[in-house]
Amino acid sequence: METTVFGANLAMFRKLRGLTQEELAGKVGVSAQAVSKWENGSYPDGALLPSISKCLDVSLDVLFGLKAQNNVSNKRMLEKNLIEELQKIPEENRIDRILEICYAIICSYHLCSDEVKEMPKKLNIEARGEIKTDNTLARMRLNEDLQYFWVMKIPKNGVNSFARVDDEILELFKILSQEDYLRVIYFFAATKRNYFITKKKLNKIFKYDEKHICQIVDTLNRLGIIWKVNIEMDNTREEVYGYCHNSAFPMLMASAKAYLTYGDYNEQVYENWSQGAFCPEETDYDDLDDTTREFSFENEHN
Repeated sequence: METTVFGANLAMFRKLRGLTQEELAGKVGVSAQAVSKWENGSYPDGALLPSISKCLDVSLDVLFGLKAQNNVSNKRMLEKNLIEELQKIPEENRIDRILEICYAIICSYHLCSDEVKEMPKKLNIEARGEIKTDNTLARMRLNEDLQYFWVMKIPKNGVNSFARVDDEILELFKILSQEDYLRVIYFFAATKRNYFITKKKLNKIFKYDEKHICQIVDTLNRLGIIWKVNIEMDNTREEVYGYCHNSAFPMLMASAKAYLTYGDYNEQVYENWSQGAFCPEETDYDDLDDTTREFSFENEHN
């Protein structure tokens, strides 16, 4: 029995909806064998067609190939199916499926691949998946001890059009380069939600000079890394500090470590780029002497 247009479309939209043959059969009120026969050449009873159309959220004209499915509708169906699939997974386990999907995104850039590759398990050396093009940056750490995925659409004027070298950036990296500041930030980043602490208690924990702990806390508060709350009590006022729990910080530190350990093993790395993610600063190279120009050129290409 040859597959019909109806059968091929039925199988395609069933899979897009994330349904097995058994699940579709249960919704329509038939056996899984009946659905299998429909997908392989036979046709359902006409009375079942409205129910099939409703279950798959697609018109009968499209199922029978009389009308093309709108690409926007297909896109929305994929998004809806993805949301529904993830919502079925308990929240504490959802990240594992999300990472599998992210790995599939990286694999999608390898056009020669005709199969979905499974995400590697229990890697013992630094491994990464990566996408580098003129408009996309994506990076994934695959090791079991820490896994993450981040993706960036490169701005037309480069990442430095947003992350400029300015006073705020310079001050941030200045404090992150000092061990005492960084240890205080790590302490706050490990606290529970809505946890507050006084400078006096911090001083007891870290045993820093009182003036120095005040300087650290005030700097972190000014930069928005921690925040201050004034508590009014009988005849007194107490200042307590809490952490903003900005998700960018653990990502920053994980990325910093990845930057220092570039990768001993590459897994699914795709590179198709002509220029870096940062646009060149406006520099008049004609004003540079030969030695400086040569040094700049070498650094740009190493």
